[in-house]
Amino acid sequence: MALDEQLKKAQSLLDNGEILGAIKIFKNLLPYLQNDITFLNVLGTSYFRIKETEEGIKILKRAYSLDPKNISILYNLGKVYLDRKDFLKAKKYLSSALKYDLDNILILNAYGKVLVHFGKFDKARDLFLKALKVNPSYAIAHSNLGLLFQERKEYLKAIKSYDRAISLEPCYTEAYWNKATLKLLLGEFEEGWKLYESRLKRGNLKHKYKIFDESKSWRGEKKIVGKTLLIFGEQGFGDVIQFSRYIPLLDKFNCKIILYVKKELVNLLETLGKSVTVIGMHNPIPQHDFNCPIMSLPLVFKTNISNIPNQVPYLRVSETKEKFWQKKIGKTNNLKIGVVFSGSINHMRDSFRSINFEKFQTLFENIYSAEFHSLMTDYRDSDKKFIKNSNFLISHEGELHDFSDTAALISSLDIVITVDSVVAHLAGALNKAVWILLPYNADFRWMEGTSNSKWYPSAKLFRQKNRGDWSQPIEEINLALKGFVKVG
Repeated sequence: MALDEQLKKAQSLLDNGEILGAIKIFKNLLPYLQNDITFLNVLGTSYFRIKETEEGIKILKRAYSLDPKNISILYNLGKVYLDRKDFLKAKKYLSSALKYDLDNILILNAYGKVLVHFGKFDKARDLFLKALKVNPSYAIAHSNLGLLFQERKEYLKAIKSYDRAISLEPCYTEAYWNKATLKLLLGEFEEGWKLYESRLKRGNLKHKYKIFDESKSWRGEKKIVGKTLLIFGEQGFGDVIQFSRYIPLLDKFNCKIILYVKKELVNLLETLGKSVTVIGMHNPIPQHDFNCPIMSLPLVFKTNISNIPNQVPYLRVSETKEKFWQKKIGKTNNLKIGVVFSGSINHMRDSFRSINFEKFQTLFENIYSAEFHSLMTDYRDSDKKFIKNSNFLISHEGELHDFSDTAALISSLDIVITVDSVVAHLAGALNKAVWILLPYNADFRWMEGTSNSKWYPSAKLFRQKNRGDWSQPIEEINLALKGFVKVG
């Protein structure tokens, strides 16, 4: 078959969604077209569509080396790095693309998102508005303008932008999702939980939900007496811990309950009670009659600001593990403080919520008669040299195998101080005193402007007053600690 005919066949496969078949043909043609920019662009972006991102980047970088001013190559590289939250690389390629095409709405929108991440709000706003001047019906730019307003806490403007995006493109999931998280942040739960269902259709997440039979979906509308209900975990560990409080409430439906979660949570969540069977996701999906994602349970129970189920503790600790940690830590008059200064690097807002250890350790200054126990299992390379030279931090990562171990260690401490992380939820679920450091724009579950948590009665919230400035909340905690311990 001639080269042109093979290319047409591959393109036809792409158009019909048969990406693997198209890539197979493209790979055979690569030796003959390795210097063809258009071909390399199509091949690279095809790899992105099947989540083989590294291979796609490799192909596009070859194209970039051949033509570093090619707008399509620059945009596609910038966009993939933006999607991977590698904002520095995204900035490099998107800023270059914009130099060569000042009115491209895709580039304006993507680079605007990069600038929002770096706090360049005025410049980002100008790019979004310019994109809308080129195309006033560009729903994505309206939604991203809403995100910008939300970052600036101009919430009415944000809602207006999200609504405009939805009116222009009623199937645009991201606008619904953005509006949902803002409504929940503001305590408008009735509308917020309904909109939050949009997460099931988000482009980067929907494949994770599709493995569960949609015909068996349940949101409380069907009688399930005597049936098997599968509740499956989603998103992060902290999300599952927070919303596992609803599992015992399902008893009223008189059904068999299976909780299907990542294996690191199994031992911990088995303490929810004998009425639930907890199975790890390293096992096949259990047989069931109905299913429901765990973060849809607030919708099932019609949760509002006044009826949040916040009876704690709703998780328990293994007596054997608790005794182990009590013996290991020993009896002492020192205040025993658990600490977490960074969360998962894969979290979409990790750069806002995590604190480098060099900054965090100022919390220890002038605090005596206290022990600082790390509740973390992994440290970033940028922090390791400071941790190595620290005389304060006691690490236990080699003995924290799953969250039941972390829970037992927490139970042996007096208080936990943490950034917004899974440990914040775990300590709260155990009813342990927990002080949580929050960024200027906190996640919706911590709501807005409060110093306590509707979800965790034992939590106290320390918020940034200025974006990116941790010195003030750390100083507040430092002062609060001095009320507990001897100071020099």
